[in-house]
Amino acid sequence: MNQHDQRTKNREKLQSLLRDLFQFDHADLDFGIYRIMNHKRDEIQRFIERDLLQAVEEALARFQAGDRRELEAQMAQLRQQLGPAIGEDGAVKAEFHPVPIAQEYMELRRQLLQMAVAEETEARIFNDLWRFFSRYYDQGDFLTERRYSSREAKYCVPYNGEEVMLHWANRDQYYVKTSERFTDYRFTAGEYTVWFRLHQADVPQDDVKGDKRYFVLHEEQPLTYEDKTQTLTIPFAYRPLTQEEEARHLSVYNAQQSRSNRRKTLDRSVLCVALETEILEALDLAPALQAGADKPGLKAALAAVSRRREQAALGNSRSSLLVRHLNRYTARHTMDYFVHKDLGRFLRRELDVFLKTEVMRLDDLVADETGDMALHVLTRMRVVRQIGHRIIDFLAQIEDFQKRLFEKRKFVVQTDYCITLDRVPEAFYPEILANQSQLDEWWRLYNVDAWEENLFWQGTFDEPFLANHPYVMLDTAFFDQGFKARLLASFDDLEGAVDGVLIHGENFQALRLLQMKYAGQIRCIYIDPPYNTGNDDFLYKDNYQHSSWLAMMSDRLSLGRQMLTENGAVLVQIGDEEQANLRLLLASVFGEQNFRNTIVVRRGMKSVQAQFEDITSLAVGHDKIFLFSRSDKARFSKLLEMLPESEPGKWDTFWRGTDRKTMRYEIFGVKPDTGQWRWKRERGLRAKAAYDSPFA
Repeated sequence: MNQHDQRTKNREKLQSLLRDLFQFDHADLDFGIYRIMNHKRDEIQRFIERDLLQAVEEALARFQAGDRRELEAQMAQLRQQLGPAIGEDGAVKAEFHPVPIAQEYMELRRQLLQMAVAEETEARIFNDLWRFFSRYYDQGDFLTERRYSSREAKYCVPYNGEEVMLHWANRDQYYVKTSERFTDYRFTAGEYTVWFRLHQADVPQDDVKGDKRYFVLHEEQPLTYEDKTQTLTIPFAYRPLTQEEEARHLSVYNAQQSRSNRRKTLDRSVLCVALETEILEALDLAPALQAGADKPGLKAALAAVSRRREQAALGNSRSSLLVRHLNRYTARHTMDYFVHKDLGRFLRRELDVFLKTEVMRLDDLVADETGDMALHVLTRMRVVRQIGHRIIDFLAQIEDFQKRLFEKRKFVVQTDYCITLDRVPEAFYPEILANQSQLDEWWRLYNVDAWEENLFWQGTFDEPFLANHPYVMLDTAFFDQGFKARLLASFDDLEGAVDGVLIHGENFQALRLLQMKYAGQIRCIYIDPPYNTGNDDFLYKDNYQHSSWLAMMSDRLSLGRQMLTENGAVLVQIGDEEQANLRLLLASVFGEQNFRNTIVVRRGMKSVQAQFEDITSLAVGHDKIFLFSRSDKARFSKLLEMLPESEPGKWDTFWRGTDRKTMRYEIFGVKPDTGQWRWKRERGLRAKAAYDSPFA
């Protein structure tokens, strides 16, 4: 491949990478960061297509003065005149250097070599930029690998002389959990706008993981079309699927595939293809479309086949615009990503290291006796740095905007109060009893079906019931705003009456919100984070399982520390998978001097190892809880509980094989013929009495 072809290939490779970095395949999206990107898209496109090439050409113009063909023709004439004075390598022999015509030939040869090196330099500049930016970018994220060299020791870490230091690949980034972040999604399809809106989300509660959840069309909400704005709204639900629904979606998908491409199980990509069919069929039922809107035009826009590059990315040559956006929308809730805290500073530092270690090679400069090579290398470094900084400025603007969005305190969309009836004035009783939703909640929450009728329960909710059950909980979520405002106004000191706060939301954002009121006021924090077993709901990029987990934990622990009092403490429970990393992370956040204890907690285990002759590891029967304090001055009360008896016992293994007749007596209707009971008669019968009457 000649220099011109190599230069063209490297330039196109760089331009393709820049389009990925600036998310040009998201140009049809119309929300959030993408709307901001669209305003800058023309400027970025002009830079990629024109300014980039112009900057390189201007920087190398000093080496390209003159025409290559003219130089070659002049050299050919002089070569004929010099004859035997030219060596086999094309250079003038040393003894002829003083001859004027030989000096003219050598100058022309130097210019021609410079021109060749300039073309090679241009190709290398494009390749340098591609190599630098591609190494830090992976599936929408910038990976903060601190490069040091391209040889043996490739990476370095920001070490400041600590005795022991914990570092992970994503340390400079925020971990953003999006698995259950249900923002709406809007894109353009030709002249139409399509809006995916979530109307129902069935999210696992309290870390209790149930069936896998999918995005599906809402059963009760129809597709709607606004003819004036040409906007199609598609309602979604996020919930588990029944077996019948899974079979139906799988059948719809397989009906469109060749025999070799048919699937036996449902996954997200399969469901997206099935949803496309359902959506296109549902368009026929949209009222505005039935009334004569351009239904064929909208259908054609949604079913349009993607560009070739996008098809290859999806692995499906027939992917339509609608399937492409369904994949993006659903994928945003099945993968987590990172936002860099200072991308511009990081990339500029890395670019300087890259130029010093991989562009300017010391061995090549030392071997260059003429100095021409050094001139080209310095020019190459200057151009790469100049263009690289401009690209970094663009990227940093986008990343900083996303960082500000992530750090911005989120709005509280709903606030409700759970209030025991002893705090509710009797004047509200009629409204409470008229609220069937609240009554149904009590029926379910307190398992009323199992209650026996007595003086305080006559089989129905009435005012005497409310008066006689002061600790039944009223939930203001079931009442309108007027009722809630009047009830809260009945408290003289609402803040003082609140003795607990429950926040439903992403934990980082919740901690940011709580900082405003509870910073420095919390005495104890207990957390039970994901164990990162690889089989739980903690999501991570390939090869970044542990660094993703550490990035998630680090920021949240730092926020938690700010909420503790000076005598406060944090307890974090964890399993074997991350206990070593967590121990070091807690020390880095709270200080090693504030480590207090490791608490071993027994947990249930199912061991089937007895059936095997050998095993890979022992069964795990415990977790660990790490206890750290906010400061080394913290002191804790003694944790001491007096047992009811000085000799604790247990019923299992109550029978023993040793044979003492005096220790055989009847208990629970059983008297052994051989062996003995563990305890003497008096103690055994006393324990039985306690067992029969647990509150005695």
